[in-house]
Amino acid sequence: MVTMSNIAEQFKALKPGPQRAEALTGIMRDLSNWELRYVKDVICDNQFDFDIVGNLPLELVICIFSYLDTTAPFRYQVVSKQWREVLSSEQLRASSLSKWYSNSDPPLEGEKPEYGRSNYEIQRLKLEHMQRFRLGKPSSQTVIRLPDHLDIHPQLIGTFDFFHDHVAWCLAFQTIYVMNLRTGKAFSVVGAAREQVSLILLTKDLIAFNTHSGYVNTVGPIITLTDWRSLVYAVDLNTREKRHLRLPNPSLCALSGDGRTLAAIIERHMNETHSTILVWNYDTQKSTSFVIQHKESPDVTAKMTEREKSYVIARFPSIHTELTSLLV
Repeated sequence: MVTMSNIAEQFKALKPGPQRAEALTGIMRDLSNWELRYVKDVICDNQFDFDIVGNLPLELVICIFSYLDTTAPFRYQVVSKQWREVLSSEQLRASSLSKWYSNSDPPLEGEKPEYGRSNYEIQRLKLEHMQRFRLGKPSSQTVIRLPDHLDIHPQLIGTFDFFHDHVAWCLAFQTIYVMNLRTGKAFSVVGAAREQVSLILLTKDLIAFNTHSGYVNTVGPIITLTDWRSLVYAVDLNTREKRHLRLPNPSLCALSGDGRTLAAIIERHMNETHSTILVWNYDTQKSTSFVIQHKESPDVTAKMTEREKSYVIARFPSIHTELTSLLV
């Protein structure tokens, strides 16, 4: 005689997996509608939910949220009290924000600890800044009017520059304005005698600009320069300390730099076959120069842009390496 206990014991004897699935399929096929509804009611009374966030170790929760959006740990805190407690972990929030921020990113306005905010408040502020950037909804905005002469004289585009966090532009060819786009703070700088500015260069640490002054005298076809001089000023973006270098030749072709080192290309005269490269360090205020030949030496290659003469690539032999490349 077949009893319910025998059926249950036989089902338990089956291995979990395909055998049990096949047995259940056969049983379900022979059930009546009433029996199917009964089975459904029994199944619905069981809870299959499992709170992953509330039960897993924090390390695994961090691993799970690493696949979600940066804002997920903040948005899902409203699910339950348990979720709020787990997702409020500073370690989890920092891990999520690290997908957008790096340790080398300078803090935005209000993100420094000295403002008296807690780590949680700073992280919420970073999240707000990130969302405003992603959605194109700035908390504040500044309109920078570029000098009119940039449109009138495209060749004078050198009086505007942008690098890293700063933008610089020149007004009336004498006053240079420098703005930090992260903080919104700006300052102005001029030459010692308010000379005319011809080139602007921004590096990570410096704002550099070239000025020239003097008198141009014209007598018939002869043009002479009186007291003509050309200077390169460099101003530290943090301390605002201004230093300068006087160029041996007023014909500056291009100005470049990296960090706290500047390089200037002195344009050759019409009857010369070389140009002079002058390299100057802001901190030591020491300079060195070398000459590159344009035609005579096969070991040297020089290239200038035809429109603005903005750079020269020079290759020359070195005592340390077979070939040294310089991009100015």
